[in-house]
Amino acid sequence: MSTTHESISAFVDDEPFDANELAAALADPEGRELLIDLIALRHVVADADPSQVPMAAAPQTRRHLWFAGIAAALLLCASVGYVAGAKVTRAEDVRTASVAPAATDAAPAPTRVITLTPGVNWHDTNGGY
Repeated sequence: MSTTHESISAFVDDEPFDANELAAALADPEGRELLIDLIALRHVVADADPSQVPMAAAPQTRRHLWFAGIAAALLLCASVGYVAGAKVTRAEDVRTASVAPAATDAAPAPTRVITLTPGVNWHDTNGGY
């Protein structure tokens, strides 16, 4: 590849180049055609893969702002939900504390009654555990 092609390619790719070589390359009609071809190729590639073009950095910034907005909205929803849940729980605690136990809260009737066998001492007399 000639110096003409290298200097124009470096200019288009945003790499370091010699300004005098670029001026000499653009003075030649073939150099100008190469510049137009490389710019056209860059636009074709930019449509296919935007990450290859340095000018495509703007959507990345918008994407970060979009994700930051979503994260802020989720944090707000979680905070509001927590506060609302705490208030509802506190209200239920106050409401249940002031109500007397209902008759259904009493222990059920026994289904089987065990009678003591005569002569058996069911009390611990050794004083141990």
